[in-house]
Amino acid sequence: MKFRIGAILIISLVILLAIAGVVQAQSLCSLVTFSVSSGYPGDTVTVTGEASSGDTINTFWDGVSIGLPATAGPTGSYSTSFTVPAGATAGSHTVTVQIEDVEVTTDCPFNFTVVERAVAVTTTPPAAAPVRLPETGFILIPAGGLVVSGLGLLFFRQRRR
Repeated sequence: MKFRIGAILIISLVILLAIAGVVQAQSLCSLVTFSVSSGYPGDTVTVTGEASSGDTINTFWDGVSIGLPATAGPTGSYSTSFTVPAGATAGSHTVTVQIEDVEVTTDCPFNFTVVERAVAVTTTPPAAAPVRLPETGFILIPAGGLVVSGLGLLFFRQRRR
């Protein structure tokens, strides 16, 4: 019986820690913003965000490293920029911001749209709201429910005996 209780507690703890890791990765990605979400080949795009102090931030264009790595400052904030590749074709591309901690690496993929110069009316890229992921605590509700359910089962089984 004691083995079952220990096993249930360990499984609940592992599930809770896994969910906490997902929430932290989502929260790091939700803090990443781009100066624009579309532009022309050759344009410079600034990426800003928050991480842990000393984290390394790398930027990838369709899986290829672009720009210089940035390091999060003492407060955790960082800013880096990249140039939209000259040969980039019009359409949607994936820009991945990779945040490297000592223990974990978080990849935050975002869509960036390349506009053809021949189609554009002006020479400046269209302004867009910063790209942000929604911050939700929804994932914590099921995790809490699992832990409470497990503890409730243990309590009621003990009272029956």
